[in-house]
Amino acid sequence: MATRVLLLLLSTLLLSYALRVEVGGRAEPPRGWSLGATPPANQQINFVVFVKQQNFAALEEKFLSVSNPDSPEYGQFLTLEEAESIIAPKEEHMEAVEGWLTSFSEADVQRLSDRFEVRSTVAVAEQILGEAQFYTHTNDVTGRSLVRANGKITIPEEVSEAVDFVAGITELGDRETIGKITARREISPRATVTVTPELLRKFYNIPEKYQVAKSKKTFNGIAAFNDDFQQPGFDAFKTKYNLPKFDTVRMAGNGSVADYVESDLDVQYISAMSQGTDLLFLQEPNTFWILQFLMDASKLERVPTVFSISYGWFETDQCLWATVNCPKLGYSGPQYVNRTNTAFQVFGATGVSIFIASGDDGSPSPYCPIDPYVKGMYGPTACAAITISNATANMSCSLPYITGRGTNDACDQVYEATQNTYPNLQQAATQALAKANPDCGIPTGSSYGVLQSKCICSDLQSVNLGGWDVSGYEVDPATIGHIFAPIWPGSSPYVTSVGATYFVSKDGVNVDSEVPSDVIQGANFEGGGGFSYFQKGLEYQQEAVKSWLTKAGRKAPPAWSFSPQSRGYPDISFNGNNYDVYFDQFNHSPVSGTSASSPATAGLFNLINDVLFQNGKTQLGFLNPLLYKMAREYPKAFNDLTHGDNRCDGGLCCLYGFVATEGWDPVSGLGTPNFEEILKYVSKVKRFQL
Repeated sequence: MATRVLLLLLSTLLLSYALRVEVGGRAEPPRGWSLGATPPANQQINFVVFVKQQNFAALEEKFLSVSNPDSPEYGQFLTLEEAESIIAPKEEHMEAVEGWLTSFSEADVQRLSDRFEVRSTVAVAEQILGEAQFYTHTNDVTGRSLVRANGKITIPEEVSEAVDFVAGITELGDRETIGKITARREISPRATVTVTPELLRKFYNIPEKYQVAKSKKTFNGIAAFNDDFQQPGFDAFKTKYNLPKFDTVRMAGNGSVADYVESDLDVQYISAMSQGTDLLFLQEPNTFWILQFLMDASKLERVPTVFSISYGWFETDQCLWATVNCPKLGYSGPQYVNRTNTAFQVFGATGVSIFIASGDDGSPSPYCPIDPYVKGMYGPTACAAITISNATANMSCSLPYITGRGTNDACDQVYEATQNTYPNLQQAATQALAKANPDCGIPTGSSYGVLQSKCICSDLQSVNLGGWDVSGYEVDPATIGHIFAPIWPGSSPYVTSVGATYFVSKDGVNVDSEVPSDVIQGANFEGGGGFSYFQKGLEYQQEAVKSWLTKAGRKAPPAWSFSPQSRGYPDISFNGNNYDVYFDQFNHSPVSGTSASSPATAGLFNLINDVLFQNGKTQLGFLNPLLYKMAREYPKAFNDLTHGDNRCDGGLCCLYGFVATEGWDPVSGLGTPNFEEILKYVSKVKRFQL
């Protein structure tokens, strides 16, 4: 009898797991990737099943309470376990998912506070995920291969209410598509001063007595993605600039790594600004990136007091990663962003300051209309872009993308529909338009793809190219896509977003002034900034945003193009042009990017943490409530930047963008830091004598 009952229970369990729900999938490789052979059945694959969290409002309340100088709980940080427990999933959900996963005895399943990390073979993973089949996917540009799932991805109906999403099986990230905030080895002819640690310390007013950290609690952190730094270059930099000794802990995830300058810059300048501070370099593979970094950071025995991240990608495309139709992967961009924002709050509640670069391509998106009369790298032109459309197929695409980066679904669909007939669609369309408009002086080729025309877009005679209508691009607010491209995680309201400036110098030695990093003013790149499309603005920033709207007036972009109720960024800025960076023991050259601004800023604020530790106080933690309060009450703590905008991307300029004003603005934030004045203010807030 007992045997029959056991068999009945087992059959019931198997039947419940047999009823499955589709949570994602991919029918074919996305544009830019090629599908290869099936991997060996015994090849290892790792993935994560995230379980739905709860009590988000309670976590945000605690996160802001310990971060707000006006709160009685200010500086009373939680342990990681305490913070994670606030949003822990329901126990019945955890048990249901655990039962499902552990029913596959060959899988190694690790239970954590809100997720399960699974290590298995490809063969077992295919059983766990239903109809999914794994193949080798190769990036057509980089040649890098990843084993990822094709076909439907399903989970048992019994656990569908418990599972948030599954990560690590569909994402096709590569460094060329993820690391969009990249260090640039170039120098502006109009900003020739070479930036060194001494220059930064002097300009941002760091007295000598505070330049070297004294407390072992002070700890720097760098997060990198499929990138590494050159130890010989780091050693040469430390010797050149006489940095005191400190320990460097290097932790690497799985995946290939290559030196792309980014990490050289990061480790050198966070260490130069916070001298003598131990450093953690946490290198992650390109799988489900920021969320994976936060997962791995949560396992550290010793967590840095500051982390700097110099990477970013379009906010709306956080699950896109060079793919088409984001939701088919089993989770959406907002879903991924919200889950990661929750993890940011967990770390902030424990006292970790996270600094993230705001981006290097201004504010425009691929849909932003190009300003034909502003000479960027490839102008001027009376009509800079074309539209290719097919009303019957309900497809339309405008080229080139203003940013010259990324992809969008509309153009991917058009490319896929025309690739057999017109392998180089943009060139064919330009040639057809030139033939139909002989008096407009349209050349048929360009290194950047920008249309060169003497005629304005509305005057160009449209043509039909094999059933596709080709015309000059004109703005239609009713149908245009997002004209701005907020960069995430720099647009997260739960981190400190760092923009960029550059130093103007007449003699190449002395700094005459500091202005926003704006290519029109001579900088190497355009600092990122703007407003989120779906992340709310928090209370600490609302007054500053209202003030900017009033001061910007008619210089602000059209009201339909952004939401001032959303999160505005950056929060602060720091020089980001022409940093002296060493690549080995012999070679060094200037490097630029907000990827310079972020680690340097993190290092500066960690020096303030060091002073706090020396005086028996807790660290700063999440900075933003303090920064905005400081700007209101003690504005001399910041160098305010009041002129410039971010409507260009280095090669082209958009008709619209955000402008700098007095006080906070979505170009340079609150301005750049004055270390000594900030320390004076913090000493009063934290109640200790300098």
